[in-house]
Amino acid sequence: MTVKYIPFPAEIRGVVFGMIYGSGNIAIDSTQPEETQQRALRHELAHLVLGHQDTNKPIKAIEAEADALAAAKTVDQLLNLVERRFKHDS
Repeated sequence: MTVKYIPFPAEIRGVVFGMIYGSGNIAIDSTQPEETQQRALRHELAHLVLGHQDTNKPIKAIEAEADALAAAKTVDQLLNLVERRFKHDS
């Protein structure tokens, strides 16, 4: 998995794409302050931990779950959880 910092349109802070068997990319809006970038990174990692790439839940529910987990964990904690999830799933 790689994290890329690139400029995004105004309302997008981050996105996960290309996730196949635990490898893929997260892109974070490089024009945002560092604190906002870190929050976006935690949020996108939370989506991976929660398995949102394979869900049919409503968007509001998915975003709320990711926000809650992102607020409770550090980037390092989330990276460890992502690694364990995809190691277990492979």
